[in-house]
Amino acid sequence: VILQTLHPDHPGLELLLSRGYEAYARWQLEERVAAGLPPVGFQALLRAEAHQKQQVEQFLKEATTVFPAGATRVFGPMPAIMERLGGRSRMYLMLLSESRRDLHAQIDPWLPRLRALKTARKVRWSIDVDPQEL
Repeated sequence: VILQTLHPDHPGLELLLSRGYEAYARWQLEERVAAGLPPVGFQALLRAEAHQKQQVEQFLKEATTVFPAGATRVFGPMPAIMERLGGRSRMYLMLLSESRRDLHAQIDPWLPRLRALKTARKVRWSIDVDPQEL
């Protein structure tokens, strides 16, 4: 196995190399539990893209303001891992909840609010529940 990294001194990588996968997996699960990330928490992404970055940012900022109050935490807007693809700027909001039911209970009334935003017509957007990749 060849491993290439910009961060050879990362604690997770050092643990993996010195103590093996099982120790690394336990450490990673502890980190995820502390942060409320899957598999103990529930996640959704509001993905948005447009030719102009300002339109994407504006839509996601407005989307945050119309998100229903509740237990779900909203993070972002943040750039996608590949921020530009095919001449389009891509960003997202991350939603985290301790309960799948709470997450869905807040997303359901949010959809019509998103559709009603004027900026929603200037961007391509989608909601990804339980995203497999960022």
